[in-house]
Amino acid sequence: MATAALKLGHDLLEASPSFPIMPAPGDRFRETVKTVVGRFGKDVASWRAKLLASHSELRKSLEELIRLSDDPSYAIRQLEELIGQAEATIALRRKSLAELTEAFNSETAQIAAVSTEEARFWRKMTRRFLDLASEELEDRLAFHTFLQTLLWDYDPDAHGGQSFETVEDLITDLHRTTR
Repeated sequence: MATAALKLGHDLLEASPSFPIMPAPGDRFRETVKTVVGRFGKDVASWRAKLLASHSELRKSLEELIRLSDDPSYAIRQLEELIGQAEATIALRRKSLAELTEAFNSETAQIAAVSTEEARFWRKMTRRFLDLASEELEDRLAFHTFLQTLLWDYDPDAHGGQSFETVEDLITDLHRTTR
């Protein structure tokens, strides 16, 4: 089905790696934190690979939907919905990342009150985690750009402004509007 890849895009945006709950200091603290951050890194890499692989499927699906549809604007609306979902998830991830950064900074201060060595370790691991989360956000932004490019490629209205059949028509219009 032509919309299967567009659905895949929606599913990928919803199924992105969830931010794990970091453990509290205590027994096996370092081991647990390393495991959580390592697993999150693998989840981000796996999600990124699926997201990148979806690009050609999405393009083919959109082309097929446009080709088979009596109304190509239906396919464009589907793509616009996917772009809207991408924008919403980007905003949500940005907010979550900001909140996590603030929470990690607060927790670092609390851990430092107990052990500077543990606080150094915590800071290093949370920095790694936040770097991974930032990479995931950058992947979302790149996916959004890809979707916008698809829209640009297939929707003449996305180009903005008037279209001209020939260069002469463009020049004539430019001369008329500059007077």
